[in-house]
Amino acid sequence: MKRKSHGLRSRIFKNDTAVSAVIGVILMVAITVIMAAIIMSWSSGVSAPEVPSQCGLSVSRDTGTAVVVTIYSIEPAGTSVTNLTYTNESTGNFTQINTAEGNPATDIGDSGTVLVSGFDERIVIKVLFDDGNEIVAFDGKI
Repeated sequence: MKRKSHGLRSRIFKNDTAVSAVIGVILMVAITVIMAAIIMSWSSGVSAPEVPSQCGLSVSRDTGTAVVVTIYSIEPAGTSVTNLTYTNESTGNFTQINTAEGNPATDIGDSGTVLVSGFDERIVIKVLFDDGNEIVAFDGKI
């Protein structure tokens, strides 16, 4: 018995022609260039996150009515502190914290004394940076 072949199937398998090697290479290069352009345009809009200004303070009680505030770190590097102020429950106004020499406490290692009325008084210390940003660096009782 003779096997009958299907006309369409035999036509598909008999047609072995494909895209030439030169055109195939050109298409691959074009796709690579387009993908590189897309990735480059996407990555050019991505930037490193901006690090917020921070100031590390050491706040400790010296005597019954004196609290010593010391700056121990300023981040990121190159950032400057313009002003260090505090308020407590008794005054309600922000007052500049000065060093023993009377200069404002603005550099690492600078320390100043904050006068409080007694124990367990809430103190809020704000830091003003040279770029105009202001943060609350300490808010608590001491």
